Amino acid sequence: MVARRFVSAGLAGIVATAGIIVMPAGTAAAKTTYKACANKKTGEMRLVLKGKKCKKNEKKLKWNVKGKTGGQGATGPQGLPGANGAIGPAGAFDAVDQTGKRIGTLVGMLSAYPMVRLDSGALLLWSNNPADPNALAVAVPQVFYRGAGCAGDAYGVHSALPFDLGIVIGSPPAPGSAVYHMQPGTPQSFTALSTLTPTGCQAISTPVTNAFVAVPAGTVPAVVQPLRFIPKN
Repeated sequence: MVARRFVSAGLAGIVATAGIIVMPAGTAAAKTTYKACANKKTGEMRLVLKGKKCKKNEKKLKWNVKGKTGGQGATGPQGLPGANGAIGPAGAFDAVDQTGKRIGTLVGMLSAYPMVRLDSGALLLWSNNPADPNALAVAVPQVFYRGAGCAGDAYGVHSALPFDLGIVIGSPPAPGSAVYHMQPGTPQSFTALSTLTPTGCQAISTPVTNAFVAVPAGTVPAVVQPLRFIPKN
């Protein structure tokens, strides 16, 4: 459908003669060029699409100016509420003892016992018995070595227990006992020539399977039980 605009007879003469359209002051140049055809006698004007030609009784016109920016429109209505977001992860808790000393981060419970990750990465458990100063004895207190004299990398044997559970070289796992932490990797099988236990380094010749490198992870901290759990800041 062709859009039409009418101009006065006087203006029509100017349009037909000069091929221009008079614009009010304050207009600015625009990138888009508009084209129209104006009747030479009546001044009737119509916009034409690109590539279309004017008739013989029409004068071709074009311009590329735009009017002043209009005022700010009214604020639209309030949109509908969005959908509920996904539930965020559970907050973390610090494990602290009765003196207020931070022990590590609560990971969960293994049976009825709190499982705490030390800053070294190893997990230890406590009984929460006020009369017991020790960590809970869970993993076998032993690491293995490929060579003699407990030299080189230490290896822990993974069982059904949590992989990050610390191996405490102590029986019982008293404060100050060395802790080892298994590292992710490919399980190894070899014949161990030495082992470190609570009684010290011993020479052995024992096949070991499902073994992972275990690195030193500090010592068992002194804890006044029961533990308390405080949300992290």
